[in-house]
Amino acid sequence: MTEQNFQRLALTFMMALLVSACQTTDSKEAYPQLFETPQFELVDSDGDPFSSSRLQGHAWLANFIFTRCHGPCPLMSQKLSQVQAELRKNGLLDENSRIRLVSITVDPEYDTPEVLAQYSKQWNADTRRWHFLTGPPEVVSQLVEKGFKTALNRVEAGETLDIVHGTAFLLVGPDGSVRKILRMDDPDFIKEAVIGLRELSQAGN
Repeated sequence: MTEQNFQRLALTFMMALLVSACQTTDSKEAYPQLFETPQFELVDSDGDPFSSSRLQGHAWLANFIFTRCHGPCPLMSQKLSQVQAELRKNGLLDENSRIRLVSITVDPEYDTPEVLAQYSKQWNADTRRWHFLTGPPEVVSQLVEKGFKTALNRVEAGETLDIVHGTAFLLVGPDGSVRKILRMDDPDFIKEAVIGLRELSQAGN
């Protein structure tokens, strides 16, 4: 190899390292740590205990819904169903997937595991990777409001119950920190959710 060719090879190698470093920096800047998600112990739609430790090392997308909601919840669940479909289409939900979807009910008194199991079927949810969670009302309220920093207000008027809650989706990294808050009315919501889950699951931190 001539000295000139060696210099060209060395320059190419250095450029590759530089591009790699830039890409890593850009990825971290795109998904900064916003706040830590809380640890929790809830129950899934199979009636089994579900600990937040099961999400460690995974990228996950969380939302807060309730099954008898006639407001935004059906649209929120539809959006998450579309995210699931896109992830599956792109081969990101196979047996080795490090991606999860999480829906926590804000009406745990009504939304028992059995009710959530029926609800999950409406959205063709793969409950091995899309978890529907419930728990004691006081635990859920504390978790949603203080842990996930999401608005929640229950208004009871006679036999009528109105639950007002945040509709944002939280994109969480493998380290358990929220990296991005996604709005369901964003026209690029599905794309942003899939890209974010893919990149965070592959980043590993």
